[in-house]
Amino acid sequence: MEKERRRRKRFPISRTFELATSDGEIVQARGINLSEGGMMCQTDTDIPLGTYVIFQLPVSDEKGAKTVRCEGTVLRSCAAGPGDEGKFHIVIDFND
Repeated sequence: MEKERRRRKRFPISRTFELATSDGEIVQARGINLSEGGMMCQTDTDIPLGTYVIFQLPVSDEKGAKTVRCEGTVLRSCAAGPGDEGKFHIVIDFND
């Protein structure tokens, strides 16, 4: 088994939301996993590396539903795997 090399633990999520890009485009996304430093989501649109994005992520806890405003930069974009043809996995590095 390969050793985990990630610095931060990933948590699976399945939330849909809209990404607003620095180019003014609105992209529908579905969250795949989330960490302290970023997230991976799936889109129907490829987003170029380095693109600045803003989005509001719906979350809920024992106190109820909330929306968290997030911003970051696209760190990686690649075609999704088999069964998800035409979709892209986008990795966003959160800004501090």
